[in-house]
Amino acid sequence: MAGTLSLAEAVDRLFRLPIDLPEPVCTRIRSLSTGEKRELARTLLGKRNSPLWRMQFEEMVGRCFSEEGPFVSVWNLPPSAAEAELRAYLVMIQWTFDELLMRQNGLHRSAPTVLATSWAHGDRLFCILRSCGWDAQIIDENFSLTPALIHTLFRDSGPLDRDVANPHKVTPAVLLACGSRLVRNTVTASDLEPHVKDRLRSLLLLRTNGIHVPVFDLIPDVTAAPNCLSSFLGCDRLSAFDALAEGEERATIEALRAGMQHDALTLLKAGGKDGWTVLKAAFGSEPIPEDYVEQVRESLCDTEFARITAEGSDTACKFLLFASTFLRFVANAETIALFRQHLLGMAEALRQSADHGISDSGLVLETALHLARCQPNPAARVSEFAAIVADLVSAWPRLGEAIGPTIERMCEDLPLSQTAEMWRLILRLRSQ
Repeated sequence: MAGTLSLAEAVDRLFRLPIDLPEPVCTRIRSLSTGEKRELARTLLGKRNSPLWRMQFEEMVGRCFSEEGPFVSVWNLPPSAAEAELRAYLVMIQWTFDELLMRQNGLHRSAPTVLATSWAHGDRLFCILRSCGWDAQIIDENFSLTPALIHTLFRDSGPLDRDVANPHKVTPAVLLACGSRLVRNTVTASDLEPHVKDRLRSLLLLRTNGIHVPVFDLIPDVTAAPNCLSSFLGCDRLSAFDALAEGEERATIEALRAGMQHDALTLLKAGGKDGWTVLKAAFGSEPIPEDYVEQVRESLCDTEFARITAEGSDTACKFLLFASTFLRFVANAETIALFRQHLLGMAEALRQSADHGISDSGLVLETALHLARCQPNPAARVSEFAAIVADLVSAWPRLGEAIGPTIERMCEDLPLSQTAEMWRLILRLRSQ
């Protein structure tokens, strides 16, 4: 690419991918004179940019401009001060990714091609929309729930599902932490101005029981997950805190992951509902290790989620949803049947509860989707989902009113071959 494009154009394109700058490109930049480096920086800063682009620009300066004093101050440019912008940016990348998967039309593009195209084109679209006056909230609202996303809900799992660069697996905190890790390849904590370091700490650390710990998105170990692009998103995200941790915090963070995994199993074994939150924080969406499968399976069967509604329906639904995300890794026929009973029991408890609100219906619907995805193929998943929702509505009639528009939207956007059972469900909801 660098052979057919100007250096500035090649670098600009590479900035829009979540990968390290190739060493040949860095070598060429280092070989430039100070004046040529200044002109390259001026040209690049004149281009439309995104949060990822700005992080990549910082990394280039640190790797290639570090010997020139006039450029040192560029390190103090914050990668992105607004979490809302990071979220909107990722929504745009996710939308592009979903559109590519939906419109492959038998082309079967390779995983690296799909991922690279999603990030590059999504980044460009984000920059264009921002330059046209779209703020982060408008982008988020218009591209979060789209036909392309609904089209993929029941599809078979593929090689991209666990890839670290799959945009649906990247959160604002993950992108910021991994982008900041690039900076620390060449810069120490002392090179970050205090207000920049404080801003990063506020976005990436939580204060609990008097100590600071990373936000939960950063705790699961993804270093063994597929990484088709050789992306920096596949780094050990806890290592991103070498420059942010202070004093004894480093020892706390290093021991955090193993401690949470152990605590999760201990809590689940004792019947503690909080075990599901800790388990989700420890493993995220990564597979459960084989040594843990049987215990997690037993907990899925034994936890009486409906009883938790006594502490608040939203709390109970949250725990049920967290638990449902592990079904695909550990469920057998018995587990699926018993968890289905738990879900229906939750619906019955919500019907009798005085504090349930519209947010509970969304959590219940998402849990039903996770349960349906245990079926072996798309047609079976749609059929199971429709059957589960029908039973839930029978147990909790108000649910039908709350989810009706969502079910209709799903039916309109799913492939026609998958909609028969969904239309029957809609007729049932309308007849209530």
